[in-house]
Amino acid sequence: MKNYIYLLCLILSVQSSIYAQESIDVTFGKYDKVTSNGYGVTKLIKPTHDSIYFSGKPYKITYPNSFDVVDTAFTTIYFTGIENGMLDRSIGVLVTDYTSKKPTFYIDGNGNMDFSDDGVPLDFQQDTFVDLYFNNSEFRDGRFGVRLFYASLKKENENFLSQMGPLARNNEFVAIDYWFGEYRLNNRFAEVTHEGTTYTIALHDYNCNGTFDDKGKDKILLANPYDQTVSTQRQHGAEIYSDSAIITLGGRHFQVKNIDKTGKSMQLLPCNDGCEIANRIRVGDTLSHSMFTALDSTERYLNEVQEEGKYLLLDVWGLWCKGCLMQQPHLEKIYTDNSDRLQILSLNWGDLPASVYTHYKTHKPLWNDNGFATKEILEQYMVESYPNFILVDPSGKIIKLGTRLNEVEAIIGD
Repeated sequence: MKNYIYLLCLILSVQSSIYAQESIDVTFGKYDKVTSNGYGVTKLIKPTHDSIYFSGKPYKITYPNSFDVVDTAFTTIYFTGIENGMLDRSIGVLVTDYTSKKPTFYIDGNGNMDFSDDGVPLDFQQDTFVDLYFNNSEFRDGRFGVRLFYASLKKENENFLSQMGPLARNNEFVAIDYWFGEYRLNNRFAEVTHEGTTYTIALHDYNCNGTFDDKGKDKILLANPYDQTVSTQRQHGAEIYSDSAIITLGGRHFQVKNIDKTGKSMQLLPCNDGCEIANRIRVGDTLSHSMFTALDSTERYLNEVQEEGKYLLLDVWGLWCKGCLMQQPHLEKIYTDNSDRLQILSLNWGDLPASVYTHYKTHKPLWNDNGFATKEILEQYMVESYPNFILVDPSGKIIKLGTRLNEVEAIIGD
């Protein structure tokens, strides 16, 4: 009996040792950007009588001591890490000498719109960039950054861009020539080797508060093994951090555990038993047997829509989504040019059916397949951004998730 107990303990000890050896401790490096998402635009406004408007409300600026306000502009950076800041989910930045293309930046680090009690300003060198970092007010080691640079912004987009964001109302904008392109530096990268293969992994501060361990919000990003691109979208390899978060390396599933608040480290534990893998659609899968309501109120299934011999493009959109409406002419042109080999199914999300019916009365669709998405479809296909395009080849296999229209053109045009 003693020998049996000893043998059992030895087996359990060996198993525990093996599991411990298979766990992976990941250490992350510098803060960096994810370029596959493109870049944002930081617009500059002119303060009027030492005040600016944010979301339509006036706010007074207190300038630094001995400050010359000539050639000074103001902007905001989206940042949620300031408790009780004056500007909702934003932090103010003064930009001096902005017409010189070598400006200086003053950051309102504590969110009180008083620039006389903050740190040392930062200089922008011509033809380069400047990195601005903001500390979380409740956790000082947590920080969020942006990289500002001069981008080739088109003059024809100035009016449209000026109508977007919390600075849109009651402010006078500086000319678009002096606006900045913006990359968010809310990612920390690492390389992990598993069974002889090296993978690029990143932690993503999704809610832009300077910390990386917010469950249900922050993400773990896994680079595409073919081209090493990294995306914040779940359709392209990202996973939302939760108690059940799982990533896959070389066909092996790992639980994500113990993400450090500053994003310096995390642990990957092998899924030996008991890991529940979410039922999500991936590239290479066929369409799911998911029900949706068509525009004529009939119930239909995604996997029964596709016409034989044609590509099928799922278009998830909303009337509330300006980008969706802006891309509609391009989508219609693609369909017109390729209607003999392309079918489109447009699924609305987020609008009342009555609003959609009214829209279609004045904007009659070129294709017949239109309806309404469901939460089940959004979750299965990991739809997070809009418009969202999913391309299915004529054999019924999904070949692109969250793709762009120029990619659709290139594929169906071959």
